[in-house]
Formats: sequence, structure tokens, C-alpha cells
Amino acid sequence: MRVCFVRTDPAPVELAGALEAAGDVEVVVAERPPEGRFDVAIACDWRACGVVFDVDAARRAALVVTLEHRALDPARPERLPALLALDLPLDFLVTSAWVERALADARPGARAWRVALGRPAPAGPPAPSEDGGPLRVAGAAPDVLAAMEEPAEDVPLPGDGASPAPHVVVALPGAADPFARPVSALAPVLAGFAAGATAVAARLEGRDEVVAPDENGLLVEPDDAPGTARTLDRLARDRALLARLREGAARSAEAWPTWEAAGRELVGVLERVLAAEPPSGAPPEVLMRHALAEAAKLAAYESARADTLLARSQALDERETALEARERALEAHPAARAVVVAQRRWRHPALRPLRAVVGRLRGRS
Repeated sequence: MRVCFVRTDPAPVELAGALEAAGDVEVVVAERPPEGRFDVAIACDWRACGVVFDVDAARRAALVVTLEHRALDPARPERLPALLALDLPLDFLVTSAWVERALADARPGARAWRVALGRPAPAGPPAPSEDGGPLRVAGAAPDVLAAMEEPAEDVPLPGDGASPAPHVVVALPGAADPFARPVSALAPVLAGFAAGATAVAARLEGRDEVVAPDENGLLVEPDDAPGTARTLDRLARDRALLARLREGAARSAEAWPTWEAAGRELVGVLERVLAAEPPSGAPPEVLMRHALAEAAKLAAYESARADTLLARSQALDERETALEARERALEAHPAARAVVVAQRRWRHPALRPLRAVVGRLRGRS
């Protein structure tokens, strides 16, 4: 079997490594259509879904680790093609149950095949379970760390050159870069478990498929920075709980399939893809309906933003009017007239450099 993975950036493709580990499969990873005939061509993100049709292949598929359009701001022009990529005549390879359910809701006619990710390689020796010292936390936003009461050390995520290794990985939803490689919501949790860390994760996007509360990690509500900080404080204070959760995380990581096993499973899935009838794309009327729905969302977003800008402009106008009325009232008093005149002269554009210098001197005092 010959398989081509099409990507739009030089990031590694884990499924390609799993296939190579399984053996008896020729794997090519390319950013442009390669030469030769392939059994299956797989797009690794929505941008590659157009390129994959230029590959000479018996069947074409797309790897979906997250629904990319959901993470994009409605005003982003990339949101529409990311959404319409799900209407193409492709078989979809999904890596978690939540993606499978979300894809079925977004595109009921799309055909999804579940594939397993291999066990992440340990990033290094796990952090020791010492009773003292600050809690080493990876992946937490600054507002979460600032809200903590116990001492904490911000360390990189496993796989990013983390040294020392974290005690706990925080996995909360965050804004996605439209040009970044799509990353599974489970990726920080999987990498953390493989590195010997427990996880504090949001009850969202399938994280509860991996994190079992009070067994290998703790779950929090999405966008709850204070609650996440309290949970981290709990782990910092209760080192016995921290050690027990990290032991459970290590057992969970050991139970995941090896890359070789994941590769063999993927080979079986691709063989079933080749044996099935080719998928059909969405008809033109469905594509048009989806495009109009997305255009309506964009129009509503732009209208709300225009209303917000108008309200801010009106508030500024009202403030300026109030300041002018105050100055006129002050001018009515002879003792205050000199102060008002001096303030107006001080605001003259020619004195802007002097005002900047004064501001810096005040900031130093």
C-alpha cells in the first residue's frame, strides 16, 4: 500500500510515523502533489483538502483532529473554506469520539472512520514527587497562574523542551491561530500523561474521554480561570492526591496502543476505505445553503461589532461634551479662568514632546 499525507506546514504527521512503524506500507509526506500513483491520499488540514485532489490516488481522505472552523473568529475569511472542506467528497479519519459526533452533527452525510493515535514518546524523566517546592504547571494561562494562592512555576508543555518536567498540565480551550497546524484538544493531555504529569482539563472537546476525575486528573468548567486556579491550589497543597493522580495518568498512558499497533489499525481502516464505495460530496444546493448560513453569521457579527463601535463613539462624544461644559462653567469664575487657559495651552500639539518627557519623569517617581 502506498499512502501520501499532504500537509501545508513542515510539522510532523503522527499517523505517518505510525504507518511507517507498522511496516509494509510506503509513506510519503509532502506539501505539494508528489509524483507517482498512491492508494490513498490524506489531507492533514483544511488547507490541504484542495491540494489532495491533485494527487494521483485511488481514494482521498482528510484527517480531522478538531473542527477547525469552530475555533476561528466569525470575521476570519478562512472560516468559510474550513467549513466547506467538510462538504468535499472525502473519507474523514477522526481521532476521538467527540470529533466523530461533532462531524456527524455538522455534516450528517460525511463518512467518518475512527483511528487511534499512538502512545506519545516520553519527553524525559518525570518530575519527582517531592512534598515541597512550587507546583510545576504547564499550559496554564497567565490569569490562571496569577489567581493561584500557592507557589507555582510555569514550565513548557512536554515535547517543547520542558525542563524540569511538569507535575500537572492544564488543558483549557483557547483561541486558535487560523494559519497554525490543527491540534487535537487531547494533545496536551496525552503528552502530559506520557511525561508523568496529571491534568486539569476542561469538560469540553472530548477531554473527558481521557481524563477520569480523581483517577488520573481533574476536570473544570471551560473559561473558569478562578476555578482552575483553585484546583491547582488543591494539588499544590495535597501532594498525596497529586502523586495518586500522576500514578493513574502513567497507567493510562501505558494502556494506549504503541505506534506499531496504531499503525496496524490504521492500515486496516485504509483497507476498508479502499473496499468501500467512493464518498459523494455535498450537492450544489447544500453548498450554497452552507455558504449563505456562514455569510449570515458574518453579517450578524459585523452588525454587532458596528453597534459596539457606535456605542463607544457616542460615549466618547458625551464625555467630550461634558468636559467642554465643565470648562465653560469654570471660565465663568475669574479665579479659575487662568487655570483653564493654562490647561488648553498645555494640550497644544506643539507641546506634545514636552508632555511625553513629563510623563516619563512622573512614571519614574
